[in-house]
Amino acid sequence: MVHRLFSTGKFFFATRTRDEKGALITSQTDGSVLQLRGMLGFIDGIDLYNKKLAQKHRGSVSTYPRKSRTTGASIVHGLLRSSVVYRDLRGPDRQRLHIARDPRPRGRFPATRDRRGNGNVHLKVRLCKYSHSSTGRILGLKGGSSCLPNVIQTYRKGIKRFAAPGKQQPVIMLIDNDKGAAGVYSALRDITKLKIDGSQSIIHAFANLYVVPTPLAPGGMPSKIEDFFDDSVKSAVVAGKTFNAEEGADPSLHYGKMVFAHKVVRRMQTRSTSADSRTF
Repeated sequence: MVHRLFSTGKFFFATRTRDEKGALITSQTDGSVLQLRGMLGFIDGIDLYNKKLAQKHRGSVSTYPRKSRTTGASIVHGLLRSSVVYRDLRGPDRQRLHIARDPRPRGRFPATRDRRGNGNVHLKVRLCKYSHSSTGRILGLKGGSSCLPNVIQTYRKGIKRFAAPGKQQPVIMLIDNDKGAAGVYSALRDITKLKIDGSQSIIHAFANLYVVPTPLAPGGMPSKIEDFFDDSVKSAVVAGKTFNAEEGADPSLHYGKMVFAHKVVRRMQTRSTSADSRTF
């Protein structure tokens, strides 16, 4: 099924039944990528559970489940990762937006949304929601830009396996344009053989993958996503603490980027459209 999907873009389930005379009849039913991913995910979940059990009782890394000789990863986990890359990166049904931290609420991207006749806001892009998700675990997305070089290389290597049609929609990585992006820029330089330093507004990595750094601050200074929120949003007090995105900020007085994303932005009742408008 996996090979057929990656080769042709389709696969099927074969079922056998008997007719009135007792003869076997084979029929085919088209399968979906989500069905296949669910099957692989179920097996991978069992493998992960058994691995943790083995580590707990033996105090060492178990040889279960069977691993690939080339990557060292579980064979099923490798197939599951390929199916995630196939659906979420190579063949998304809409433009896919990955943010270097947890995605903001749907109303934050004015240039990527429209308002339908019933007044509801419709997002034109599909956000990558990896926090506490199987997608995040499978692709190694943990928040921040440090994990993105590995995701970029995983996609670059994995895309060679796919002969089926795809790459019709762009995958966009929105990242902070600060020192944390150094690894991403290094990976992009290796791939594109171009000078990439964060001054570019859009960087085409390969295939349908694009990297969009936040615009540099005046004087070419570093910037981050939080810079594009109104001061009224960034001045929110959470549990008696104020927002401070700088490393080393006193945690007894300030909260950081993760709390800002979850406790402030996600819970805003009135969503301002001024934030992020300079980016999109």
